[in-house]
Amino acid sequence: MEVCRDLEEKIQSLQTTFIKILEAKKNGASTKELEQQAQAIVLLLRGENRSLYQRIDKHKEKLSQIKTESDEGISLKSLLEKEKSLRYEEARLREEINSCQNFSTPAIDRVQLISEEEFDRVASTELKSKSTDPHQKRIQQYHHEMQERKRDTRLCIESERLTSKKKELTEKTMNQRKMLLGLQSKIDTIYKLSGTIQEAVYGSSGVPQLKQIALAKDLPTPLYILYHSTLVAMESHPEKTYAVDFFYDTQRNYVTVRSNTVGLLTSLFPFDEGSHSPNPLDSSKEDYEIKNVKYGRPYKWVQGLCKLYFLPSDTGNREEMDSHLINIPVLTAIHALRNRYNDRVSLQHELSSLQEKTKVMDAAQNEYRESHPSTPGSVSVQLMSWKEVPSPKEGYVRCKGILKRDKEEIECSVDIAPTYPSPSSVAIQFSSRQTEVVSLLQSQLDLLQLKTHYPLSEKVLSSIASLSS
Repeated sequence: MEVCRDLEEKIQSLQTTFIKILEAKKNGASTKELEQQAQAIVLLLRGENRSLYQRIDKHKEKLSQIKTESDEGISLKSLLEKEKSLRYEEARLREEINSCQNFSTPAIDRVQLISEEEFDRVASTELKSKSTDPHQKRIQQYHHEMQERKRDTRLCIESERLTSKKKELTEKTMNQRKMLLGLQSKIDTIYKLSGTIQEAVYGSSGVPQLKQIALAKDLPTPLYILYHSTLVAMESHPEKTYAVDFFYDTQRNYVTVRSNTVGLLTSLFPFDEGSHSPNPLDSSKEDYEIKNVKYGRPYKWVQGLCKLYFLPSDTGNREEMDSHLINIPVLTAIHALRNRYNDRVSLQHELSSLQEKTKVMDAAQNEYRESHPSTPGSVSVQLMSWKEVPSPKEGYVRCKGILKRDKEEIECSVDIAPTYPSPSSVAIQFSSRQTEVVSLLQSQLDLLQLKTHYPLSEKVLSSIASLSS
């Protein structure tokens, strides 16, 4: 009781001190001494609190001793009941342990982690760790498995999207095929009904052409389409025609084209060399690159004329370029072939004219004098020999010539691209022991390449003639 009274007095004094501190703060007086008194009272209260806890602990120890002494006097019956309850609790705990050990779910059963060796080989560097803790390694394997499953989920979604798109395209193709089958019967009916009109229009002279049209039905579908489209185009533009051979490869499903005229088909349209199969399904085969050109090359513009369309193998500019090539009209292709043929004929005339050395030389010298009237001195250049040799590049024409300037003979090699006479289609190389002469020749040629187009003979000889200046 005395301890309680003492504590109450100290608490009251602490409250009184706090009240004084508040009043002093309101009046603006100093509260330092009051705060020190309050701190001292708090320290005394904490000491009393510790002593009370010590007394409580002593009473608890005494109480536990008394309980122990009383438990020793428990009867055998109570001990047996306690043992029975403990055994029951043990059985329940063992049952729970077994259920936890045998716990399984379908998700856990499906998780088959890869071996540690394979994990170290295929896992990303972020998941790999130098830790030797097996639990940490197992967690990393689970993370790797989770990433793989996320990737599989994305692939499954993409696969479903592509499958649905394939189904739509298949249905669209089937509908178009049905429409085409019905269209063929209608065309046959119209063709039979128009027989009398064709005989009246063509007369006896058109009988071979009618027979040829009838035989065209036996052609494969791509060549049949090409035949009719070119026939209509040539009838609408009756000009001089040239022979070009088309072949349909039934195994690879594309059309090739060849010509006996050198360079007629090579690079007819930009970025279409015909060096690879246009069918993307052949990209994994050995014959994807066209090496045997016995039946020509499968240019993409030819596939467009035959209405053979393939899925694009690339994206971006390449896809747009392929789309442009396969959508070239028939008339555009025919005009391009005619222009290329005329260019090759004019090139052959120029090459033949180089054999007339004096005439060409005079023309070159006169043109050079007219363009350089202030140049002193005379020009003395002779073409000693000129011949055409095989070119290692397909469609290219290579010629070798020997020119004489004063007493010096200069050998030259001329490579003419299939795109002649377009700019930069002629490459001329000189071989001479005098390095200064050769460099001067080459620099003069570079200047001529930048100017307007010169005929081939004048381009070569004007360059040589300019060295006399």
